[in-house]
Amino acid sequence: MSPSRPRCLKTVSRVVNGELGVSPARSDRVDAAIAALGYQRNALARALRPGQVSHTLGLVMGDVANPFYSAIACGASRKPCGGHCYLLPEVRVGTPIVFLDGPPAHVEADTILLDNVGGARAAVERPLPRAPAHRRRRGRPADLHRDGAPARLPRRALRARNRVRRGPRAPGSHDAVTAETAVRELLALPWPPTALFTANNRITTGALRATWGARRPLALVGFDDLELAELLTVPVTVVADDAAELGCRGAKVLCRRLGGYDGPADRRVLQTEVVTRGSGELVA
Repeated sequence: MSPSRPRCLKTVSRVVNGELGVSPARSDRVDAAIAALGYQRNALARALRPGQVSHTLGLVMGDVANPFYSAIACGASRKPCGGHCYLLPEVRVGTPIVFLDGPPAHVEADTILLDNVGGARAAVERPLPRAPAHRRRRGRPADLHRDGAPARLPRRALRARNRVRRGPRAPGSHDAVTAETAVRELLALPWPPTALFTANNRITTGALRATWGARRPLALVGFDDLELAELLTVPVTVVADDAAELGCRGAKVLCRRLGGYDGPADRRVLQTEVVTRGSGELVA
């Protein structure tokens, strides 16, 4: 090793860490080299030094398929991030990234989505229109379309058949508690809905709680299946998807990238299926 090598490494370290002792001209040269190479500081490696704080949270779970553990993970990871621009440096240096069930914002990356559009259309065109007495439907379709599709698709499909009236919608709900509250408010209206379309299985759970023991039958179709849906007094009709296949496809795409494939970002859509069980065919 040449005598100048250790001094050169120390110069880079000083520039990266904002230390004194480096001329402006040399500092500019180091910054230019860092930008050209796409260098980023490895905070995890730095944290391995004794006394350093990693700023990293570890979460060890027994079974991610258990709803109890998944709820813990959801609570621990909940944070608004405002898009995915923070991933741009990793994308630029070639770090493989795959987005599942949600498109990236301001980032070009491989994406695998569920057919939310087709599922929503099938939900409002198949079970619900079989009940001609339905004239008032309420819901929050905007919560469903996580692939950037038109949020008003379910209402458009119903209006095309003259089967929906204008009126108030439930406020945005993303969990069972807020969904239950929203549905109870809808049922208290002078002209309550006769059918509900719920955007995910947690919202469906809240709707079931709110409508339990209702005097009038209320048609219900939910997006995403839920445990024991077929064992309820009135089995729940759902738009089902294969979450395991979503994860499998994502892993395959990622492995392909790691194997050297450097083609353009790919976008794939997995199909959904309406599972008819009875709740969507109820007539008020």
